[in-house]
Amino acid sequence: MKPKKQVLRRPTSSVARGKSASNGFSLIGSRVVENEWLDQHPEKLRAHASEYVVVEGRRIVAHNKDAALAIQSARRRGISSPYVFFVEPPLPPNTFRIGL
Repeated sequence: MKPKKQVLRRPTSSVARGKSASNGFSLIGSRVVENEWLDQHPEKLRAHASEYVVVEGRRIVAHNKDAALAIQSARRRGISSPYVFFVEPPLPPNTFRIGL
């Protein structure tokens, strides 16, 4: 018998296009859900100014002034690839940030 010829097709599902999963968690290699949540809930981050925050899905799973400790805490909760970032403190009036 001849082996079947394999046909490669472009993915068409929402998973393949990088859309958010219905369970509220990000899909493979994408942080769409986390970024949408962060954009819609800046008030949740104010309490963590000057800290590193780990977000998974639509929730903060860890935070600490030390990034390594925030990541360690997230990994203890089963997060294998933590999405971690620093929350900048608010600026005084009439000041702004420039650069990176």
